[in-house]
Amino acid sequence: MKVLFVTTEIDDFVRVGGLAAVSAALPRALRPWIDVRIMLPGYRDVVEQFSHIEIVGQCAPLAEMPACSLGRASTRDGLPVYVLLCPHLYERPGNPYGDESGRDWPDNDVRFGRFASAAAELAMGTLDKNWAADLVHANDWQAALTPAYLAWKGAKVPSILTIHNLAYQGLFPRDSLRRIGAPESSFHIDGLEFYDKLSFLKGGIVYASHLTTVSATYAKEITTRFHGAAAADAAEADFNLRARGGVPDHIDAVTLRGAPLGIGVLLKQANLAPSTSEALRLVDGHGVRVDGAVVADRGLKLPVGTYVVQVGKRKFARVTLE
Repeated sequence: MKVLFVTTEIDDFVRVGGLAAVSAALPRALRPWIDVRIMLPGYRDVVEQFSHIEIVGQCAPLAEMPACSLGRASTRDGLPVYVLLCPHLYERPGNPYGDESGRDWPDNDVRFGRFASAAAELAMGTLDKNWAADLVHANDWQAALTPAYLAWKGAKVPSILTIHNLAYQGLFPRDSLRRIGAPESSFHIDGLEFYDKLSFLKGGIVYASHLTTVSATYAKEITTRFHGAAAADAAEADFNLRARGGVPDHIDAVTLRGAPLGIGVLLKQANLAPSTSEALRLVDGHGVRVDGAVVADRGLKLPVGTYVVQVGKRKFARVTLE
């Protein structure tokens, strides 16, 4: 599996908060099993610490976001790092998000819209012709629109958004839609709109395939704040059940005719996958279980009977075939 880890901080080069520690530790922990690569903005503190950066791609201008180059380098221990090179946007005094007095840069919408859109292009394989991602892991509001740009480009790359600090949401005036090349149709209550402003973080929540927080404790804290302690306890219990491979008490029951039925068609008809081709991709990625067993054969046909079908960790259905 190939994973693009999109972040604006990493302990190796630049640190503002706890995101930097996670960005340094998690990709390294995953390296023995997967091809994980980091993407960073080309801050001065990042660029100056590499002895060599190989240019692997060019991003064309988009709306009010300038053209930029994508470079590839590596940390001292060999972790691959992509750096988005655009001195006009990223090589500035101060910290990654604001000037030396602590004020946010007024064009942060363009700075991180450019970053997220470039990350989407990289994930799709259009920037580094020798690499594309099977999964995107975006972190916090600055990278949160990466799943949105993937969706707007029609890409099928799955994504995870991790919230490290809910207090920072990337809020901008509605006019930012035009500045970052986002479709006007995305500005509504089920899209980027948040109290008549554009929210980068909400866009990530809406468009990402999966949503996580930096810890189970933080997830419960957020749920308690907005939905109450009882809902938080129920959500925690449901998460723990699914994490152990258990089946929730209440799942949809579906009856399908035409047995024996191929697994791809079954997932599509049971609304567990948007299409047969996407269903088969999930099978290839070992993301489908029938009665607890991983489905490894995309040619599987199920006879008459009742089955508990699971896709990922969140989607379940009790399917009866007639």
